[in-house]
Amino acid sequence: MFEIARHYFAMIAIVSLFSGRLKYADEHKWKYHSGIGEDGLLGDEWAKIGGALRGLLNGETGRFDCGTLDKLIADTLRAEGFDPDKS
Repeated sequence: MFEIARHYFAMIAIVSLFSGRLKYADEHKWKYHSGIGEDGLLGDEWAKIGGALRGLLNGETGRFDCGTLDKLIADTLRAEGFDPDKS
């Protein structure tokens, strides 16, 4: 039972971070009428979160399709002008 709960909470954490990161970029675009990647201060930090999330996908995630999630993160980084392999 403990093993199931551990996987569940890990997945919840990853989903929360993933969706929060996307929402942050959307809110930035709505407020400033420009992509988060154009913000010289916040954009770099946002990209670091993407890189960290990609790293977390190497851990236990149960039945998550980590390859798809990794691609989505990389795609958002590219869309904002960042190199996913350097974030």
